[in-house]
Formats: sequence, C-alpha cells, structure tokens
Amino acid sequence: MPRPKTKEALIELSKMNYEKLLTFINDLSEEKKKVEFPVQYLNRNIRDVLAHLDHWHLMLLSWYEQGMRGEKPEMPAQGYTWRTVPELNRKINKKYTN
Repeated sequence: MPRPKTKEALIELSKMNYEKLLTFINDLSEEKKKVEFPVQYLNRNIRDVLAHLDHWHLMLLSWYEQGMRGEKPEMPAQGYTWRTVPELNRKINKKYTN
C-alpha cells in the first residue's frame, strides 16, 4: 500500500497494521508467546513490546490533544529530546517490567 496521503488513508492503514499485529500474536503458540528475546534487546518478550508500543501510542495521543488545544507539547517527553530517545525507551521499559 502506498504512503497514506489523507487522514482517512492513514487511519485505514493503521487499522490494517494493528489487525496484522493482533493476528500474528494470536497465531503464535502459547510456548512461543513466552519466549524471551536475546539479551541485547531492550524489550525481552512480546508483553514488553506491546507495553512499549502502548506507551508511545499514549504519548502520541497526548501530543495530538495538546496541539488541538493550541498548546505546544513537549516531544518526545518532558526532559527528553529526539536524541535521547534511547534513554526514554529504557525508562519506559523499566516502568512496565518492574
């Protein structure tokens, strides 16, 4: 599918990709769902990946809501810059794994 050029196309592509993700996960055996990823990866299992994606999704919604109110959201998050995203990702990971 080509890059979306409208809001509606972006929403449709997002829904399709979300469904693909759910299908992929649901089709895995219970054993594979519990497999730990190699130690060099920040997120160590499927649960970690989903929690991480959800957190970024919530941040995106917050940026949107702030922007719609005429505010300028701190992106990517307060105290972080796009260059320090790896540090932010480690903080997000720690929040959901403890």
